[in-house]
Amino acid sequence: MQYLSQADYDSFWKDGFLICRSVFSSKEIEDYRAHAMQVTDFVPDLLANPHLRQLITDDRVVTIAADLLGSVPTFIGDGVLTCKPKPSNWHKDNPGRYNSSTLDWQSNYPIIRFGIYLQDHSTHSGGVSVRRMSHNSPSRFGGEPVYADTAIGDMVIWHGRTTHRASTSLLRVIGTPVFAYKIDKRLPKFLKIKNDRDRYAVFFTYGAQGPELDHFVNYYATRQHAVDRAAATVYDENWIRSLDPAKVIIRDTREIVQSLPPEQVAVQHREF
Repeated sequence: MQYLSQADYDSFWKDGFLICRSVFSSKEIEDYRAHAMQVTDFVPDLLANPHLRQLITDDRVVTIAADLLGSVPTFIGDGVLTCKPKPSNWHKDNPGRYNSSTLDWQSNYPIIRFGIYLQDHSTHSGGVSVRRMSHNSPSRFGGEPVYADTAIGDMVIWHGRTTHRASTSLLRVIGTPVFAYKIDKRLPKFLKIKNDRDRYAVFFTYGAQGPELDHFVNYYATRQHAVDRAAATVYDENWIRSLDPAKVIIRDTREIVQSLPPEQVAVQHREF
């Protein structure tokens, strides 16, 4: 089934992000939210969760990923559920994020990031913001800031080089997003529109097989959160084998992640 139009495809590769409306029903999201609220350990890869893993491998999600990438999407073990995160500063996620001479900037970079929010952000604070067309430049300050106003059932996707920041606040009364991180961090709560309940969100990455994805995996292995996640993750191998490899590829990166010596692992980003 086709979920994206040609205009959607063109918009994603032009702007560096896309909001897909009404991908899931309200009931589906509420069911996923109920399961998310039962999670006590947020460290393991989400593909190990018997309920929430369905979000990552849902036919609608996988089809949209395939349409954008132009190939069978590959998942590398970085599915995460977050709850009540603090606002982050503007940043990129790719290995050579601020260096245009790296491999990341020599192609269209077929790596994409998904965000599925389990509550409303169309009229509530706490959604992600992105910078339009920022995937074309290594600067994290370039590009028009846009608030992803996802309603329940929507999904936001951004390019692997797109500049973004989490948990953006909306100003009370006028509803304007607070794009400046330092202002958002210091602004009194009474000036902000409240979140719609505790903020739960699922994030994961898909890529097309090739040198860019290999490069990303090798960088991912140097991050402390990836090491912690790999050590805590136990997959249901029978379930993974039941997935159709013609639709989705699951790449188990735990051995790569756990093989690095500790001195090469860092909590914060280091140019790779």
